[in-house]
Amino acid sequence: MNPLIEALSSADEAKRIYAVQDIGDTDDPEMVPVLIRQLRVEPSRVVKDAIGFQLRQMDCSSDYALLFTLFASPDAYLRNAAVEIFGAGGDNAVGFLTAHLDHSDREIRKLILDALFAVGTLEATLAIRAGLYDTAVNVKITAVEYLGRLEDRDSVPEMIELLKNDPEPMLIIAALESLPFLASESEIEKTLQTILPGGDLSLADPLYLPEILRLTARAADPDVIRQMIGDITDLKSYAQDVLVMLEEAKTRFCDFLNHEPIRNKLIQLVSDTEVNELVRHAGCELLMEKGVLDPGRLMSLGLSLLAEDSMMFAAAHFLAASGSDAAIETLRKIRADTRDDQLQEMVDEMLSQ
Repeated sequence: MNPLIEALSSADEAKRIYAVQDIGDTDDPEMVPVLIRQLRVEPSRVVKDAIGFQLRQMDCSSDYALLFTLFASPDAYLRNAAVEIFGAGGDNAVGFLTAHLDHSDREIRKLILDALFAVGTLEATLAIRAGLYDTAVNVKITAVEYLGRLEDRDSVPEMIELLKNDPEPMLIIAALESLPFLASESEIEKTLQTILPGGDLSLADPLYLPEILRLTARAADPDVIRQMIGDITDLKSYAQDVLVMLEEAKTRFCDFLNHEPIRNKLIQLVSDTEVNELVRHAGCELLMEKGVLDPGRLMSLGLSLLAEDSMMFAAAHFLAASGSDAAIETLRKIRADTRDDQLQEMVDEMLSQ
């Protein structure tokens, strides 16, 4: 018997590791099935990791059929190892994997997509697109997610068709999450028309509203974004999503926050005591950007937030930004009344400028 193969049966874990490394150094394709079979029975995680590493370096193409049997293993480690080894095979593995996309087991079809994604080439991406037409929802969802991460813009029309024809909520969410990174403005418009009959946000399923807002902010034109924000009535429930939308839109359109209805909506968000405090503080940072609010509105908002201890720091920032004599006096009063050392220090700095 080959001494390296014999060493794989040693009770000594270190000897098995050295044997795996030595087998890898031979780069002998005939040793690939030996390592795959050892992977099936190997009790040590360290040795299994070593086997996986060596198989990813070796040409396994002649033994893809044996490797493929690991996809049916009840052991998640073996399934994931097979995905990684196929992924390391590059386009050499794509043909084999694609030939099995009609496998009867939907979980195995999903693992094939995992392996194709690990390959990551154009040929693999084209194969993943076939998953959009799979009969199993979990396979479709996986295909949509991977095509988004691979930035496969050519799959956008097919994703929009899925939105039209497939009612599965998780698939719709996956498509809406992927499309912002892929679709053009005209395709975003088609998507919104598909998901929002008549463009009416009130008709949207609340389940999809966060994704719709992100989709709109990333690619739609500013008028569409403004209309969408204006249509939001339940600000408390979607405050985080509105804030993300505003931040995205501001990145794309530098003067976006200067639109009066948008400013009012943002003021409404930061003034709502039922909105999460972290979201409110993030909204305050947007409002404090130069030129968004005039001194009078900065003063008014600062005074309104003084009633809440948790918003005191934000209130002081608004007052300082106002710069009026009344704001300065109010800051002095805050300084005199507070026992918060950090707030005192911050106000002192503001008054010294």
